Amino acid sequence: MIDISSVKIKTPSSICLTPYSPKSNELLNLLSFTRLAKIWLMVAAVTQTTMRAVVRHATPEDIPAIVNFNKIARTSMFPMLDSTSHNEQAERELATFQQIYLEHPDGAFLTARIDGVLVATIGYVPYDHRFPQLQLGQKRVVEVVRLYVDPALRRTGLASRLFADLEMTARQKGIEQLYLHTHPFLPGAINFWGKRGFSTLHLDQDPVWRTVHMRLFLDGGEC
Repeated sequence: MIDISSVKIKTPSSICLTPYSPKSNELLNLLSFTRLAKIWLMVAAVTQTTMRAVVRHATPEDIPAIVNFNKIARTSMFPMLDSTSHNEQAERELATFQQIYLEHPDGAFLTARIDGVLVATIGYVPYDHRFPQLQLGQKRVVEVVRLYVDPALRRTGLASRLFADLEMTARQKGIEQLYLHTHPFLPGAINFWGKRGFSTLHLDQDPVWRTVHMRLFLDGGEC
């Protein structure tokens, strides 16, 4: 999505490298500078692209594109599941998305688009208390789900921006607690949520998934 191929770095080819010579030091300094310049240009390009992202609540017209985007993301993140599982999950979401995310008072879904192209999603649904080992109490709890970001835009702040908007939505709706689960094999996931204020509630001992359950109080309660 981000094309930096036009950034060309030219280095002198006429400098002879001899040990400890002024010219060799000059070339090393030049190479260091050009590397830093290229990194800066890359960061600037990504940041500029991310700032163009339009974050808004999903509409019924968005549902097919969202379900397809999420299916592609899940296939990449969970390659241990077969295509049948991913297809069945997508079919269920397509059938229930509007009811769960758009019509339910404890549902919400946000999208981020750049130049009209869907690049990231996040949402929450009413928590269904399907994990008996957790003690989330009787507070108004929702489950944060479907945080997916286009690989080209990861680590650009877009995920943080999406979650901040989702958290604001939850607070405005009177949600008291956010719950989510993640896995150690997802790079940076546990650290990301910890920086957003989530605390670890429980770690499953399942040797495959090792699910990490996390929560965040929105009403000032104790974590």
